[in-house]
Amino acid sequence: MAEFQTGLPSSRQVQIAIREKKDVEVKLLTDDLILGKVSWQDQDCICIIDQYDQPTIVWRHAIAFIKPKSYCPPPSQSSSQSLSPRILPFFQ
Repeated sequence: MAEFQTGLPSSRQVQIAIREKKDVEVKLLTDDLILGKVSWQDQDCICIIDQYDQPTIVWRHAIAFIKPKSYCPPPSQSSSQSLSPRILPFFQ
């Protein structure tokens, strides 16, 4: 069995997500999307805890990508205002 390489950038980025308890999106090669927090990682798998505190263990070779969960604020309800940085600050 290969030793887990904690010095690799990918391993360090996942460790940051674990330490900071960040929500992530895990896209699988099957086109499934898993949302939650990374609980742990080893050389073969990562464990994602969903919103119901249910763990999902995912084999690393099944992962297409992992990224921080996107946040888009809801658009303003006022139709009289034009689109501006005040209404959609994420475009700044």
